[in-house]
Amino acid sequence: MGMLELKMTGHRYTWGNRRDGEGFVQEKLDKIFSSLEWHSIYPTAKVAHIHRSSSDHGLLLITLEPRGVKIKKRFYFDRRWLAREGIREVVAEAWGKQQDGTPMFRFQEKVKETRVSLLKWSRNF
Repeated sequence: MGMLELKMTGHRYTWGNRRDGEGFVQEKLDKIFSSLEWHSIYPTAKVAHIHRSSSDHGLLLITLEPRGVKIKKRFYFDRRWLAREGIREVVAEAWGKQQDGTPMFRFQEKVKETRVSLLKWSRNF
């Protein structure tokens, strides 16, 4: 099984002996490894070394950002669109598309279709 070491940001050393002066020692003892399969699921995973405070080891924080998962931005209807030519046609065409399913599902699909159409339309100005 192949393994990869995840790159770390932050303080270089993860351990310190908590001494002052000549006896002070720091080392990079802690590392994060992943399997190739795990890395293919989370290719943008990041490891941050947060500087130690009460422990002699620093905290390693893994942030997962799985590929393919998009965070949807909230849709806001811009009232200024009402003054633009063509908005009524865009809404009527999108809302008028045939949708199959339960009444609630059809309603949701009409709202989604209208949102997508308005966003495409709004890119023209």
